[in-house]
Amino acid sequence: MKKILLLSIIIITCISCKYEERGNLTKKGKAIFDTWQSGSELVMDNVVRSVFLVNAWINSDSAGRIAIEDLYFPEMKVRQYGTDMFRIMDGARPIITITTNGQNSLGEAGTCWEIVDQVEYTSVGAWMPEAYPIFAFKNNSKLLTITNTGNNHFSIVCDSVSYLGSSTNWELAFPAGEIPTDIFTSAFEMSGDGRFDFPASGNASFNDGIKEVVRLRYHFAQPLAHYENPESAWESGKIELTASMNGKEDITTTAEFAGREGIDITLNGTTERWYW
Repeated sequence: MKKILLLSIIIITCISCKYEERGNLTKKGKAIFDTWQSGSELVMDNVVRSVFLVNAWINSDSAGRIAIEDLYFPEMKVRQYGTDMFRIMDGARPIITITTNGQNSLGEAGTCWEIVDQVEYTSVGAWMPEAYPIFAFKNNSKLLTITNTGNNHFSIVCDSVSYLGSSTNWELAFPAGEIPTDIFTSAFEMSGDGRFDFPASGNASFNDGIKEVVRLRYHFAQPLAHYENPESAWESGKIELTASMNGKEDITTTAEFAGREGIDITLNGTTERWYW
């Protein structure tokens, strides 16, 4: 999503909005969506996907474990500590710690794993004029739980305390059958809601006594659908997003995925398509 293709203006008048394929009138809404995408990818790409890969590693024989490490963790290792603790290790440094609570297969209904993501991230959100680090992902003690709720559905939850104000309440639904090794090569749907909090200062960190906070709240108005195509993360679905500074200056926008073509952003009654 690095360019906007400037095409001929196509205007379709509807009851309360107009549609333009240009990408000029919804720039702020697009920036809000980009901020959501940056935050959600930190959870989905770096944590949730890794946990499912570790599940496959746990339930493989020695040859299968080596194959998983070589393919997905070429510069890291998965190691077991005790009976129910597993870590992705970068040398002597833990990246992710998983506590399985004695339930060493995510494929069993009722299984609940606790995950601590121990990486400090520096990705930014930029819906405001300046860019702000995602401080909600920098406290080195973030607790996230993944629970098999049955029928190949999984609850992904992180609370606002351990994530310093940010939270996720997602549900992943996979087709019937075995859960995938790599979720990015599988079809699934994601529903739910959450929020991301950011400091209103480019140099702020989570323990700097921050007074101003940018908050991004979101809700999946239509489930996000991911098909068996790692080249395209989401092919359909709709997100309602509201960004605010200290509870003021609310800006609400809607983002709807248009398959492999792009994302439709609606702001102040105007919808524009932004091409991938």
